Amino acid sequence: MDDVKITGNKKEVLNNLVSQYAKLFGRASIEVCKEAFSAFSDKVPSSEVPDILKN
Repeated sequence: MDDVKITGNKKEVLNNLVSQYAKLFGRASIEVCKEAFSAFSDKVPSSEVPDILKN
């Protein structure tokens, strides 16, 4: 898998991405994003995790 690099405010970028998914696919997509993110959550400082991805 290729690495992904986020430029700018990482927390804001992730929040905006998940919010866009919610607008497009509904609130259930937030839960899908949380589940997908959980595999990487130990690699991201909690201060950079947006509230929308916290359980």
